[in-house]
Amino acid sequence: MTVEVDVPNKVICEGRISYKGGESQIQSLDIQNERRDRCSWTVTVPKDVTTGQAIVQVYITLDGQQTSLVRTIDVTDKNGSLDLAWKDLPNSARQGTSFAVRVDVTNGAACYGMLTLPGGSKVELPRQDERRDQCRWDIDLASDAPAGQARVEVTAEKGDRATMLRSSVEIRKK
Repeated sequence: MTVEVDVPNKVICEGRISYKGGESQIQSLDIQNERRDRCSWTVTVPKDVTTGQAIVQVYITLDGQQTSLVRTIDVTDKNGSLDLAWKDLPNSARQGTSFAVRVDVTNGAACYGMLTLPGGSKVELPRQDERRDQCRWDIDLASDAPAGQARVEVTAEKGDRATMLRSSVEIRKK
């Protein structure tokens, strides 16, 4: 999976992923300088972690001042799961704009999902077969879409196997 954060110029980033199961289940995101206003890590979820929520924390330092970003991810299946990872899912989107929901998937998989907006209204992500190891939907947000945390869920299936990813996108006012 890829952990990627859009950041200001000249920041230093580092972080960690805390998987369910205690201190021994912490994966470091090595310190790095931003490149092209972005910090990015490619990580593999360890096979021995417990399924459930994991917490991704990224620490951003600029001129001695530090802030952190926190996002939860769900580790849903560790045995026989499909390869499934978010591809450039934005942290936020503004009302009246569009954003892409993309996932990297196992070749030959089919994907579907749901975007649940603040307040509970839902936007279906229709079933599709992967193309070039990826499923993609473009989401157009109405100018009056409710602001707040939207939940994104995508499921990939192949044969009798299925894996789900969950995350969130902050819907911001224009």
